[in-house]
Amino acid sequence: MKPTDLSILVVDDEAPVLESLTEALRSLGEAHRVELQVHPARSATDALGVLDESAIDCLIVDYDLKGGMSGAELIERMYDPLGLCRVMLISGCEERELEGPVMRNSHRLGRRFSFLSKPIKPLELKSRFVDLMHFVQERPLPHPCATALARIDRAETWFARLGAVRDLLETLAGYAVAILVADRVRRQGAWSGGLHQEKTRGFGSGTWLAWLKTLLQEEECLPGSPFVGELQAFFARPVPGGQGLLGSLMRFKDDVRIPELGHGRVREEAFYRKVTQDWAPVVDSIRGHISFLSRYALLCVERMSFSDRGGVDYTARALLGEDLPAPLFTFNSVERLLENRCYLGHPTSGFLDLHPLVRFDLCPQCEFRRVFLADNLSGRKLVSLSACGHRVEDAGAFRSLVELVSGRGGGC
Repeated sequence: MKPTDLSILVVDDEAPVLESLTEALRSLGEAHRVELQVHPARSATDALGVLDESAIDCLIVDYDLKGGMSGAELIERMYDPLGLCRVMLISGCEERELEGPVMRNSHRLGRRFSFLSKPIKPLELKSRFVDLMHFVQERPLPHPCATALARIDRAETWFARLGAVRDLLETLAGYAVAILVADRVRRQGAWSGGLHQEKTRGFGSGTWLAWLKTLLQEEECLPGSPFVGELQAFFARPVPGGQGLLGSLMRFKDDVRIPELGHGRVREEAFYRKVTQDWAPVVDSIRGHISFLSRYALLCVERMSFSDRGGVDYTARALLGEDLPAPLFTFNSVERLLENRCYLGHPTSGFLDLHPLVRFDLCPQCEFRRVFLADNLSGRKLVSLSACGHRVEDAGAFRSLVELVSGRGGGC
């Protein structure tokens, strides 16, 4: 497994146990060359505070927490219908003594749940840590990113591979912009970046990168916590060549000005091989650190109905991984979501509305529903592009975009 971010929340009210387990996990992270973040918490209240602020991949919690909520109750508070998080319940009691909570959580969470008896044996903890690494590695990325990475792997010529690298970088920038704009609206009521409709007559790599740079620079000025807190560090992370990923994306735009990428092959394969190989370390760095996006499920709401148990029951499609049609799943939430809209979902952060920059629509050429990212403006219509290479136009989405970039609300 290449270096990646793993985020683990450890909850135990006994300070020596908490410290020992935290240090053991950090040592495992170093041994496996994994960039690991461990969040120690002494109570369920502290743990809920961490969950409000951070996306985690695994919760390790003691059953017998003092002062209120038990470990089993904390697990039940983690609503995770898409199965994005692993859960380990630990206790000094034997498993048979906790048969009720163990069986309930095992039935509800399946293979994502496990029980460990204290004191935890080093070999057993190592085994669970390796399982967690594999779980995160195999957890599907949002469909646009997964498809862009797969296209690189499937390319049969160097020319095709270089085009796929360009598509990956544009997809990554466009998807990040969609998240940051949506989060700006959530936290501030509008995107006050001053980018007006007349300045957005095309969303090529230059536009995406300019928007991305502006949005990342203004993050620290915004109220509240970011929905995807890892984005800023991801684009600031140094990549081979000595600069951050965002700087590398801008350099790619400036250096790789090859018009035939959009119009057919002209040069010899040796030329495209050299350029592609020069950028291979950057692509490998993206692969090694992009797994954090799999913590946030891309979904499209299909149907909704009010529930007798409270809240709203939703039927949605999980737009994860490369394969479509996307599977349906159901979940209950107190949040009001709109049908036929794409959202990012997270077990503790809730949902982020990505409309109109990310959409799940019928492709008129393929006659098949696909994920579309905003591509450009045509008249008073927003044109969105799918991985299949086809486009859809929508006047309503154009009006929604104008509202987002109209500069309403206070500046940064």
